[in-house]
Amino acid sequence: MVKIKGIKSKSIGATTEPRALSFKTGGRLARKHEYTIFNFFALSSWSCMIAAACLGSLYGGQSHVFIGTVVPFLACHWRDRLRKMSATTAKFEPSFLDNIGTDLVTVQIGDGDTQEFFPVHKDLLAACSPYFKAAFDGKFREASDKAVSIPDVTSTQFRLFLDWLYFRRLPVAKGNFFGSAECPNCSHTGTTCEDSRRVAGFAEDFVRHDDEDDSTTTPFAKLASISDLVDQQLEKLINTGPWNPQKLYVFADRCDVPALRQDLIDDIWMMENTMPFGAIIYAWRNLSIESPLCKLMLDDLSRCYEQEALMADEECGMEVLLRQKLPSAFIWTLFSRNLGDEKKELPVCAYHEHAQDEETVKRCRKERGEDGDEDEE
Repeated sequence: MVKIKGIKSKSIGATTEPRALSFKTGGRLARKHEYTIFNFFALSSWSCMIAAACLGSLYGGQSHVFIGTVVPFLACHWRDRLRKMSATTAKFEPSFLDNIGTDLVTVQIGDGDTQEFFPVHKDLLAACSPYFKAAFDGKFREASDKAVSIPDVTSTQFRLFLDWLYFRRLPVAKGNFFGSAECPNCSHTGTTCEDSRRVAGFAEDFVRHDDEDDSTTTPFAKLASISDLVDQQLEKLINTGPWNPQKLYVFADRCDVPALRQDLIDDIWMMENTMPFGAIIYAWRNLSIESPLCKLMLDDLSRCYEQEALMADEECGMEVLLRQKLPSAFIWTLFSRNLGDEKKELPVCAYHEHAQDEETVKRCRKERGEDGDEDEE
């Protein structure tokens, strides 16, 4: 659950009592964090701007929005966030002051006309990945050439990897704002949700009702046939869509970067929204069924998806059409469970690649800055 509480600002002279605010985050909400809404009543106040900017840099560029003369923004627990950041950094020991040299190697990404060449510090690559260590420190040709070719990785994936390698920056997942201009499907393909609903076979605009019994649509009631042109658009969306966390995880699996895989699992596990079907299809096509990310996707959907959530997906015709693209292994595994079952959420360590004995789990939680003696909710 996400807890919200209102706090009045004492730093700039606000005297009114805390009250409910209408707001949107413009981004994701994380599980198991208590959020605080600070009410600032001086839009031009330099202290307000500094506070908002600091929180924006800590929790992502869209962690605050301006509404009228009130500036509400969300702040996760600073201590927990900083401890988590510190623990993540501590897991990666190499330092340019100690054991990282200045030798550069070339990583060739893509093939044909899409090839790109990236110079990267050799020791940094070798320290984070057994794959790169074997390539550049072993007896392979790559070691003498100081170059490695990875034709099945995209430029986007490798640039995301470099962001993590040098800056410890993880990509931010886009929210599932189906039916809006920020829809991850339609904004990427240059269409609108209402236009895509026509392609998906809906004759009427989507109507949301407060009462579920008054709803005018039924989940999975309509499966429109997909033309070759629409199929090409869906395939392009699946392969190039805005699911950067999943793309980066596939890279970390392909090039064996264990610390990056765990950082991404920790980050994805904290997301409040379930992943869009395009991200699920992309991951399941490029990962083993036994992958921790595939397991997390299944657990999230089987626990969180109820009829109301499926009906919300119908705000976007692309999301409806993507249902037909879901891998059969995913479908059969999902429907072997009860959708919307209120079973307890598994702790994030259940998706880590370490041993699952009590001592190892406690050690992992301690490294991540958590109290190893408390149960995760």
